[in-house]
Amino acid sequence: MITCSHLLYSRIDDILFAPIRGGDIPLNIRNEAVNQLAEKLAARKRMSKIDAVRTALENERRRLDEAVPLRQRLRPLQDRMPKRPATGLEADKAFYDELSGDG
Repeated sequence: MITCSHLLYSRIDDILFAPIRGGDIPLNIRNEAVNQLAEKLAARKRMSKIDAVRTALENERRRLDEAVPLRQRLRPLQDRMPKRPATGLEADKAFYDELSGDG
């Protein structure tokens, strides 16, 4: 957060949010590549640039909140796979040397 006289600004990377009357926040994107992405998304979704940025941020936050760790996603597959019984063999250097023909 940046305070400038009586105004309060919020800055996230290359996006500057500054409040104005009526509750709307003008959007000043200082990075041209980010600005072009916001404009393209806004055009495709037929919405304002600020709504496009808000939607993108909300979608990314939701995606992160709903993300399931890989271990948890793989668990059903692992449960369906037949378990191999323990062989009692120790997987040490001698074991791998014998497998590769070096032993």
